[in-house]
Amino acid sequence: MIPTAFQTAGPFFPAQFIRPEDHDLTVGRRGERLSGQVIELEGRVFDGSGDPMVNAILELWQADPDGKFPAAGDAFRGWGRTWTDDDGRYRFRTLKPGPYPVPGQAWTRPPHLSLMVLGSGLMRPLVTQLFFPDEPLNQTDRQLLAVTDPVARGRLILEPAGPSGVFRFDIRLRGDRETPFLAD
Repeated sequence: MIPTAFQTAGPFFPAQFIRPEDHDLTVGRRGERLSGQVIELEGRVFDGSGDPMVNAILELWQADPDGKFPAAGDAFRGWGRTWTDDDGRYRFRTLKPGPYPVPGQAWTRPPHLSLMVLGSGLMRPLVTQLFFPDEPLNQTDRQLLAVTDPVARGRLILEPAGPSGVFRFDIRLRGDRETPFLAD
């Protein structure tokens, strides 16, 4: 069955669903500061009309600075969660991920962040990947190259913003600068 407007994804989560520290991946599971290049990811989420999307839930997941995904008990969690404010703004603090070889295949993924957006009015969660500028492995990444329009592909590259280590990524659900999302 095709979902109707009454079957949209949440979020219908209480405020306690997201803890204040969930947006900071630089802090380990036991509260310790982790080593690696600290980066900040900030941006805004805009709905299909171009208005700020209020109270959207964003989840980020990634490899650690060595290109490894965390296992149970590792200090680095590898995921974070936040929500947008009244202006559609969000922010994450994390460690820059390292590249990693794709298991069973002869290629290496560049450093990147995976991001999921849930929001009232969305029919399903939207997932995309964010890539760092000037990474040589971007030129051969099969996931990034799957976005065949070079202009749209460029929208998946993080924009440096402010001091070193701060990146901006605005998410647009529709329109001229629509964010490319992964297909189901």
